[in-house]
Parts: sequence; C-alpha cells; structure tokens
Amino acid sequence: MNINLQIDRLILNGIDLSPSQRRRLQVAIEGELAHLLTVQGLPADWQAGGTIANLPANLTVTPAQASAQDPSSLGQQIAQSIYTGLRGGAGGGLNP
Repeated sequence: MNINLQIDRLILNGIDLSPSQRRRLQVAIEGELAHLLTVQGLPADWQAGGTIANLPANLTVTPAQASAQDPSSLGQQIAQSIYTGLRGGAGGGLNP
C-alpha cells in the first residue's frame, strides 16, 4: 500500500528556526509519521482515501521551549500530534 501525505503548510507561531533547523524538523516529522503509519497503521477511515482541509495539531510549545529543544525531538512531537489528528483525535477527522 502506498500512502501519499502532503502537508502544504505548517505554522509554528513564534518559533524562529534557521534553514538547517527547519530541514532537521522536516526530516524528523517525515520519519516519525512514516514510523507511526508503519507500526500503528492507517486509520480505518482512511482506507479508501480522503482529505483534511485543516488539521489543528494539539501541541503547545513555547518559543523558549522550542529554542532549547532539538529540532528532531520537536519534529517527533509534531508528527505524533498530526497522527493523533489523523486518527480523529484533537479535532481531526476525515473529509471523504
């Protein structure tokens, strides 16, 4: 099974990352989402495909916490929050 997940925009309010930190964050999000989808699987509602226009990630990180945290660790947290939203938690849900 192939899964194509496209994130058009990720907004991190008040968090300033250098280009290299943004790339590390992106790699961490992609890797953790791939891991979660491989280990925990695709939610049943997604078996036939669909879209989500807006998925709020229920994750609160202050700018101070983000600057003290490794971008890879932050990326894993963001990916876990996205996956929770895909499963229908934290306000997420499928629009077939």
